[in-house]
Amino acid sequence: MISGLGVLLGIGVSEIIRKIVITQYPTLQVSMSFDELITGLILGLVAGTLGALYPAYKAARMDPVKALSYE
Repeated sequence: MISGLGVLLGIGVSEIIRKIVITQYPTLQVSMSFDELITGLILGLVAGTLGALYPAYKAARMDPVKALSYE
């Protein structure tokens, strides 16, 4: 869920920056195609999922009593 929100926020910020650049430099061509947005969405979600799997796997293998003794 956090990865999805991050991807959507990134797409929104990219669009805002693109509009600012186009306004400041009208001769500069900046484009974002739908395919590029979908690719970014997929890569962001996959990276977030893979980044969360290792800590989750490590926590799942840990003894609950030992895990709670750290608090």
